[in-house]
Amino acid sequence: MRKGKLFGKLHILDALVLLLLIAAAAVLIGGHLKPADTPAAAQRSELIVEAVVSAPDPQIREEILRQEPKGKALYNGSAATSAYVEDCWLEESELVATTAEGEKLRVAQEERPDLVFRLRGSADPNAPTLSICGQEMRAGRTMFINTEGFSVVGVIRYVELAPNEES
Repeated sequence: MRKGKLFGKLHILDALVLLLLIAAAAVLIGGHLKPADTPAAAQRSELIVEAVVSAPDPQIREEILRQEPKGKALYNGSAATSAYVEDCWLEESELVATTAEGEKLRVAQEERPDLVFRLRGSADPNAPTLSICGQEMRAGRTMFINTEGFSVVGVIRYVELAPNEES
């Protein structure tokens, strides 16, 4: 070091000022690049869904009922979610056929009742679609009802988004 110069070319004070400017620029640029503060948790509302498994095989039906699904968590893949089976019951199943004359015939299937599930979860009421376990909840759509002990396919017949109590 000669006469206060760093490597004989740059003054020490000049080097310190240069480092200070670089550090200040890094802080300013870093502040603009960081993501904006995340908004408060998305508002969630309770979602109630009924899905019907039409005339399931009697062995499958009996096994599901044996497992007492009420209160069981629904799964998305291999992970449990906060959604759950609120209730499960049997309903009379009907076959509907139309005759050549256009008359509808309804025949009860007493041997193979439908299995109905009432499911509860939460959903963002502002989202473009309501979903539970990554599945879109709309009446008429197919739904996979997965728990730790069984997996069946039903058709959604009812969807209700409960009003938020905080409003």
